[in-house]
Amino acid sequence: GVSWQAGAGWFLEHLLDDLADLEVVEAPGFSTAREAVDLGDVARRATGILGVRAQDREISVELASPAEPVMATGEFRRVLQILINLVGNAIAYSPEGSTVTVAVGSAGDGTVEALVIDQGPGVDPQQALRIFEKFERLGRDSDGGTDSGSGLGLYISRRLARAMEGELEVVQPDGSDPLAGAEFRLTLPAAG
Repeated sequence: GVSWQAGAGWFLEHLLDDLADLEVVEAPGFSTAREAVDLGDVARRATGILGVRAQDREISVELASPAEPVMATGEFRRVLQILINLVGNAIAYSPEGSTVTVAVGSAGDGTVEALVIDQGPGVDPQQALRIFEKFERLGRDSDGGTDSGSGLGLYISRRLARAMEGELEVVQPDGSDPLAGAEFRLTLPAAG
C-alpha cells in the first residue's frame, strides 16, 4: 500500500487544488467554455488516468459506451475533472475485488449523461441531501481506511456541471439494498 507520508502528500496536493478550484468556481461571473465534448472519450481518459489506483485495490473499471460518439456541450477539461472526481471517489469507496462501472449515453430531452456506479456502501437519503454541500465528507466508509478528499470535490463538481448548464446528482437505488452501491449521474446538454 501507499505509505502514510505519500498519502498525506497526495491529500495536501489535492486539498490545495480543490481550494484553488473553489475560488474559481465561486468567483462572480464564472463560466465554462462551450465546446463539443465526446463523453465516451472523456470517460476513457478518466478511467485511464485512474487505472493504476484501481489496479492497486484490485478494482476493475468497466466502461459502457455506445459505438457512436455521445456528444455533450461543455468544457472538455471541466468534464474530465468531474469524471476523475466521480471515478476516483468510486474507487476509494469500493471494496477490493469489486467493479466500478462508467456508462455514457443519451438521456433524451436534449441531454446526454455519464453514470458512475460503484459497489461500495450506498448513499442513504439523508447523506444524499448533504453530499454536495461544501466541506461535506461523504460519510461513507471508504475501504482504503482514509476518507480521501477534502469534502470539496463533489461540491466543485456540481458547480462545474451547473456552470455547463448540466446537473450532477446522486441516484437513489430502488429499495434499501445496502450492497447496491452508489450511483452518480452527470447530465449535460447534448451538442448540436
